[in-house]
Amino acid sequence: LRPKKLADVSESPRFKKWGELVTRKPWLSITAGVLVMLVFALPAADMRLGQPDDGNQPKNSTERIAYDLTSKGFGAGFNGPFLIAVSLEQATSKSETKKDLTRLYYGLKKTPGVADVAPPSISPDKKLATYTLIPKTSPQDQQTSDLLNTIRKDVIPKSLEGSPLTAYVGGVTAGFDDFSDKVSEKLPLFILLVIGMAVVLLMASFRSLWIPLVSALFNLLSVAAAYGVVVAVFQKGIGAELLGIDPGVPIVSFIPVIMFAILFGLSMDYNVFLLSRVHESYNEGDAPRDSVINGVSRIGKIVLFAGLIMASVFMAFVLDPNVTSKMIGLGLGMAILIDVIFIRLIIAPAVVTLLGDKAWWLPKWLDKILP
Repeated sequence: LRPKKLADVSESPRFKKWGELVTRKPWLSITAGVLVMLVFALPAADMRLGQPDDGNQPKNSTERIAYDLTSKGFGAGFNGPFLIAVSLEQATSKSETKKDLTRLYYGLKKTPGVADVAPPSISPDKKLATYTLIPKTSPQDQQTSDLLNTIRKDVIPKSLEGSPLTAYVGGVTAGFDDFSDKVSEKLPLFILLVIGMAVVLLMASFRSLWIPLVSALFNLLSVAAAYGVVVAVFQKGIGAELLGIDPGVPIVSFIPVIMFAILFGLSMDYNVFLLSRVHESYNEGDAPRDSVINGVSRIGKIVLFAGLIMASVFMAFVLDPNVTSKMIGLGLGMAILIDVIFIRLIIAPAVVTLLGDKAWWLPKWLDKILP
């Protein structure tokens, strides 16, 4: 079969009109699109990573019933106790060790936010002592995380000051909190590394300096907007009732990483689809704005429907009763819709039009370096 030329590919009259509308006043299109994206992204500033507990499960599930009964009988913190382990291997004498353990016990017990502390339990080999501490608040509560930090950074150091004993705070709740801290610490580096590699690949592909840089900025904007939607619904409770969940749910620690990875892959596909068609029109002699209009008229429909298909697939997970599945489904579904509608069909065509011939410019020294 003879491969089709650009002129053989039929254009969509509606998307051609859309391309003309968006590129007629590019600054207006960019400003409007960016403002909408920033509104979506604003709640992301309050993102709190954590792990939803069984109190976020459907009210008729066995997990939720057990959680509620336990909370009613023993307090919400009973669902996520802290386990404090004290190494006794460096202990000098039994009497001093007993004094240190007692001092730590009363230090923990009088700490605000602590519901109860069990007396230390000594292992048979006398090398380990453990305390079980019950917070007053639930495992996912921010006050529980604050209590964990207070115990680690304030209570334990003061209680064991001058003592050879070493204490560590663990347990499921502490483990999830530590994992959230690690993700928060490494997530910016992960995002910058992936986007940096994508910029280099796009430079090599399009032989352009500004298109890859602008594309990287677009992706960061899409990711921020998607994070903002998830925070607004699950943490702040905007529309949470429609999903059958309670507000105040922390964002599951690994979901921002998954959202970025999947969104970046899909959005970069749509980006290459659109810009490749625009670039072909430009190389065939069209003016910068005409090449954008031709590109949008021929590929805009494919980008839109590809996005709608993927968003529908992800949104199906919202129907699952599990709160984590709902979070993944809503986050990815809205992320794709936001990226396709606002970035690919509004902001990107306007920016390429505004750049004009500079959009496809690459310094000679950089052209020689790139493969």
